[in-house]
Amino acid sequence: MTALIYLNLDHLHPVINGVWHHARFAAVPAPSDAITTLCGETAVAAFEPMTRRAANGPPLQCPVCHP
Repeated sequence: MTALIYLNLDHLHPVINGVWHHARFAAVPAPSDAITTLCGETAVAAFEPMTRRAANGPPLQCPVCHP
């Protein structure tokens, strides 16, 4: 049996070096896939539980991705 977890691509927001960005995804990136944000930042995709984000403090918003 499979337990599906549905993800809304419009709500995937990468955090790079503590800064929250927007990106346009055609599909959910696989771990280690390169992604590019709307402001042009690039990084490798990784996934963690939301509880890990709180441990690092709230991310800042990118002023270019979040005008």
